[in-house]
Amino acid sequence: MKKNLKLKFFGPLLIVSLFIFALACEEESVMDAPSSEAPATTMKDKEEDHDHSEDDDHHHEDGEHHDDDIAYSLISDGELTVCTDAPYEPFEFQDEDGTWTGFDMDIMRILAGNMDVELTVKVVPFDGIWLLPAAGECDVVASAMTITEERAASTLFTDPYFDADQSLLVRTTDAEKYSTLASLSDSRIAVQTGTTGEMYAEENKPSGATLVSFDEPAAMFLALQSGEVDAILQDLPVNGDRQKNNPFFTMTETFPTGESYGFAVSPDNPGLAKMINTGLEKMMMAGAYDEVYAAYFGGVPELKPIKIGMILVGPRNDKGWSQAHFEGGEYAVEKMGGSLDDDYIVVDFVNPADSPDLTVPDVVSDMIDQGAGIIFATSDDMGDGIIEAAAMHPDVPMVFASGDTALETGERYKPELTNLANIMGKMEYGQLVAGCAAAIKSKDGKIGFLGPLINAETRRLTNATYIGALACAGDKTIDFKVTWIGFWFHIPGFTLDPTQVTNDFFDEGRDVVISHIDTTEALVVAGQRAANGETVWAVPYDYEGACEQAPDVCLGVNYYNWGPSYLLAAMHASNGTFENTFNWPGPNWSDWNDHDSSMIGWLSGPGLTSSENAQLMEYIDEVTESKIIFEGPLNYQDGTPFLAEGEVATDSQIWYAPQLLEGMIGDSSAD
Repeated sequence: MKKNLKLKFFGPLLIVSLFIFALACEEESVMDAPSSEAPATTMKDKEEDHDHSEDDDHHHEDGEHHDDDIAYSLISDGELTVCTDAPYEPFEFQDEDGTWTGFDMDIMRILAGNMDVELTVKVVPFDGIWLLPAAGECDVVASAMTITEERAASTLFTDPYFDADQSLLVRTTDAEKYSTLASLSDSRIAVQTGTTGEMYAEENKPSGATLVSFDEPAAMFLALQSGEVDAILQDLPVNGDRQKNNPFFTMTETFPTGESYGFAVSPDNPGLAKMINTGLEKMMMAGAYDEVYAAYFGGVPELKPIKIGMILVGPRNDKGWSQAHFEGGEYAVEKMGGSLDDDYIVVDFVNPADSPDLTVPDVVSDMIDQGAGIIFATSDDMGDGIIEAAAMHPDVPMVFASGDTALETGERYKPELTNLANIMGKMEYGQLVAGCAAAIKSKDGKIGFLGPLINAETRRLTNATYIGALACAGDKTIDFKVTWIGFWFHIPGFTLDPTQVTNDFFDEGRDVVISHIDTTEALVVAGQRAANGETVWAVPYDYEGACEQAPDVCLGVNYYNWGPSYLLAAMHASNGTFENTFNWPGPNWSDWNDHDSSMIGWLSGPGLTSSENAQLMEYIDEVTESKIIFEGPLNYQDGTPFLAEGEVATDSQIWYAPQLLEGMIGDSSAD
């Protein structure tokens, strides 16, 4: 067996083998675990499963089969029945057409073909799976199962067919930081419950490291991507498959264990074990095993830089929304080893007021002419334009930030645009914190909210801010007023003047203004008035460095960190694996300010005292624990019920907010 598993995607494998005479139909059933008590699982190594074979005419009337002078039995005439715990990529899983595939199942297909029988797949729980052949439930277990003494006491294993080494998987952006297991001291390592990976991690984890157990690999990958954990320690093939198909992840270390996978048959059916061993030997001699192996475990292709096109609604240095996107693009280019001079095309001020004759499709076409391999449109009002551009250039990956074109329940869902994805940060969490900070600081709970234009996005984020203020009000009565200026930033003659709106808030006796526009007028005005002796404060938005313009009156900033998500999209575009996915990531719950993983961040400002900041941190801990944004009872502004007592809002209810909430002052629509 091969020990140095370097992973590479070769695409779907068409196995041409003398052992397969014809393809036959494949059947699947789902069954429960055996009723008898099974031994506890000590190691779980599974992956995927495939199909296939032909009728069996090599049998006698007594049901005994004879191939190559080997006698064996099958539970169903003409079928090799395989038990597997699936899906478990890349060993056993179903492709888009529902066909079973994977390393284990491709081998089973070849063996069944060599036996002239049909392949039947039974999906079962892993716990006690090795007992099923003896119970007559299947002929063989093929489920990426480690050979152990405990299991061998109650089943008959074939010869080993795969070396079960362990490995360490981290986010690609952390590959240098976490290059070894030893470098993960004081970090969080994900393991799968009851596996050899968990056992290895328990014995070898560095000092201070915390093991976080999960029931399945899918949950571990989500936790790593979100920043909930810093690494995954599990079977090398499983981590390798994830690295192969998702450039966001990188394997940094492998750990030889001396363990191997085997197929399991009934102890009363040694002829079948011999038949499988003979078949494996023939596959290896003929090169068929190497073909299957190469399809799932090759080398990782070198990731090449890709030219990125970035379309900004405002200036790239606005200390707000556009600058956050601009720097996110810079992050992606640099992390991929590209040059900001050669691999980054930026066009800003793409809005009807500043550039009335400039259209998004024109900008996109020009960027493609300059060699852009992926394009980001970064404003909701670019929706129609980027949809048109994606249809014009179906082979060029594009991202519509804040859009819903890839959301199956989206109002603008465009499944035919397979080159158009969506990315939006779940800033509702950041708005909860902004509202809390304002309520803690405000003397009487009178808060002004400087809003841009009115749509579902701005309503839901404004609502979240209000909920955060209510949560931290204490004995104060929250007076929360919203004024919309009419666009994302000030356009003279087209919008209200945010400077004037902020002054109006303060003149009304409101002592905190929360900004939700792309620029920092609210903070600037607060700084000016504080310099004249007033006690006023502000909370800017969008950009990590926003407080710098008036730090003493800044309570903090909730900001977007687009870099990791933009890097992932660019990696997929470069790797040829880009898909029209809808991505709405929130904070890294372990560290909101981790630049390499957290989409949403919060930085407290000098305007908060240490005791006020401690109170705010307690609320952040509560949000991190519950992850709840809206919980009933809540009504909309017109009294219409939103959520009943104890009801938690779904993502769809959050995304498409039709009104402001009851108790808020301001317009819910522009009509």
